Amino acid sequence: NMTTGNQESIIQGDEIKGVSQDGFLDYGGKLTMASGKDMKLISESGNVIVDAPTLNTVISGKNVLIAASDTLVLKGGVKVVRDDDTAVDKIKGSYEMNVQGGYNLSSGKLTLGSLGSTSISSFGPMTQTITGSSEETIANVDVIFGNTNAKMIKALLGKIVLETVDAILTGGIQLNVGPGGVAGQIAIKAPLGDIDIKSTTGPSGINIQATTQAKMKGLIAAEVEGTATAKLKSSGITQIEGGLVTVGGTASPALLAKDFLKVFAEHYHPSSVGPTGPLHPSFASKLIQTMSKKVFLG
Repeated sequence: NMTTGNQESIIQGDEIKGVSQDGFLDYGGKLTMASGKDMKLISESGNVIVDAPTLNTVISGKNVLIAASDTLVLKGGVKVVRDDDTAVDKIKGSYEMNVQGGYNLSSGKLTLGSLGSTSISSFGPMTQTITGSSEETIANVDVIFGNTNAKMIKALLGKIVLETVDAILTGGIQLNVGPGGVAGQIAIKAPLGDIDIKSTTGPSGINIQATTQAKMKGLIAAEVEGTATAKLKSSGITQIEGGLVTVGGTASPALLAKDFLKVFAEHYHPSSVGPTGPLHPSFASKLIQTMSKKVFLG
């Protein structure tokens, strides 16, 4: 059947074609298929291929539904691009994305939520840059199972550094127990890094312990003060050294016991029969007992 000009067929009823073998349509120009109702392409046992090897393939409609009873594959030789005003993915089961190269996620606002556990693993460096503030709230409902660690940070090697750049106006680091540190607080504050260690309600207060040595040093002054008592205690030797040591004031210097004992033992009193003799031996032994066995002056 060959037509060298135009051909037009008008069928007012149904048209049925049955071809038992392969069929082939070859159009040198455009091919337009229009239907006033549904249009179906069905292959009962083979594949359905829509292909434009050199140009674009467009599937458009008010709503486009691509349904696969088994697996749906989207494959681009260079890349796959989604260009949407709004997109929603609804997945009833698990969702897995495997990217062999880099993965970049950028949005005007990002929200991540999980009703179960969340794990983030990075086998290289991890960097967070936040231009606003950052706040983390941990409910730790696992405390009912005995897990009292709401958050734990471990570094297998290297240091953990907390740093604020502004040391003049807004910078600082605070560790609070209770709202706003009402029970206890360690605070490094601006301006210029004043440090406060405070225990408000702790029954034992503040304990500083070291296996070898604990040192408190101030380039200008170091002060130990207690409202009721202040105690320096050592099971060995307690030393107080300084260019000048004052106890309760500076009205009178301290008495050196050994030097005083020597002067007292050698002193004489004038009398009508001449100077009196040295101390009686029994009185000298009593005088030695007045010397402290624990406090020494140098």
